[in-house]
Amino acid sequence: RAGLVGGERNEFSGLSLREMARASLKIHGIESGRMGAMEMVGAAFVPRMVGHHSTSDFVNVLSNVAHKAMLKGAQEAEETFPLWTARGTASDFRPQTRVDTGMFPNLPEVLEGAEYTYGTFGDSAETIQVATYGKMFAITRQAIINDDIGAFTRIPQKMGRAALRTVGNLVYAILTGNPTMSDGKALFHADHKNLAGTAAAPSTASLDKMRAAMGTQKDGDGIASLNITPAYLLVPKALEGTTKAVVASIYDTASGDKFIPNSVQNIAQVIAEGRLDSASATAWYAAANPNAVDTIEVMYLDGNDMPYLESKDGWNVDGVEFKVRIDAGVKALGWRGLYKNAGA
Repeated sequence: RAGLVGGERNEFSGLSLREMARASLKIHGIESGRMGAMEMVGAAFVPRMVGHHSTSDFVNVLSNVAHKAMLKGAQEAEETFPLWTARGTASDFRPQTRVDTGMFPNLPEVLEGAEYTYGTFGDSAETIQVATYGKMFAITRQAIINDDIGAFTRIPQKMGRAALRTVGNLVYAILTGNPTMSDGKALFHADHKNLAGTAAAPSTASLDKMRAAMGTQKDGDGIASLNITPAYLLVPKALEGTTKAVVASIYDTASGDKFIPNSVQNIAQVIAEGRLDSASATAWYAAANPNAVDTIEVMYLDGNDMPYLESKDGWNVDGVEFKVRIDAGVKALGWRGLYKNAGA
């Protein structure tokens, strides 16, 4: 009835929620004919109220539907952050240290007969930690009596979307909030050489400067260029059309001369994100492939990137209480693969 996968027709398909509650009691040999509607539904929620000690089949059915609705909402969430961030795994809630992978020193020549020497990582490291985010909702006896399927389909579906939206908020808050890194400087800082000196809208010239800045980033010793290539352009919705036009054009749109080729054609995938507009309708960013260069990592407990639903007998409500949670942590692990232009 809820329109979810696994809802094949059977002998219960035509029943109302109240009738399903009564049928679940009948299956377990519980006579409900003399019970009022509220009492009968309450017994279906918690069979032990009338002397039965097994888990309620009725609650299991409701929980299964709510869980599938929640996952459906999470899977349908139109989030952009998974497209360009790294995905990590944590086994517990303790802080974890991520050493900048670009900080390992260059390999020296090993002369014939000489011994190999040990390399050491630099001291640039960021700490990331998983936290829990969640909310509760309830399915009441009144919702069952009123045959309100939406009470446990729409609500958990929206909460599934909210769980992913919460993680997305954490990701984009890093870009717009410009947090302090382990070296004591902001993520986007002139000393990190990832902040445009001249604010400009996306154009052939400004994107070319961005490409040069990322490509000439140095390793921890400040010697070797890392040749970082931009993979994503992160722009507010206000700049989506302009940026896509610049990237797709075969000539330099700013010059108006069709004989001047566009040197940044197809330079990166354009990702437009409404959260960026809230902070600035002009600022835009670039990010490298997170599998090649440390940028921003989204870490999930045990690698589970979907929200989780738990249920228990209602105490504050006459029904069943559900809790939706997601365990995640977000952190900028490095600045070399990220770039910002304040725009104009």
